[in-house]
Amino acid sequence: MNKQKTQIVTSEKNNICKIWNHKLTFKKLSVNETEYTDELTLYAGRLTGILAHFLIYSYKKRQRKPGQISGSTKRPATKTG
Repeated sequence: MNKQKTQIVTSEKNNICKIWNHKLTFKKLSVNETEYTDELTLYAGRLTGILAHFLIYSYKKRQRKPGQISGSTKRPATKTG
């Protein structure tokens, strides 16, 4: 995690998904609010479209559950440490 840029970036892959680059970007809006953007770049050959639709469905479903981090939205900041 780069605290200066407030980003988490990963580059992953597996046997099905040859490229899975994930970037979370955080922006402090106020003392109690943080906005974040969840960006994903993937390539899985002929399965890319199917995988992309499944991931969009999954992210939207997670977004409906309060208290979980997902998608791009405003959530109250959490104090740690």
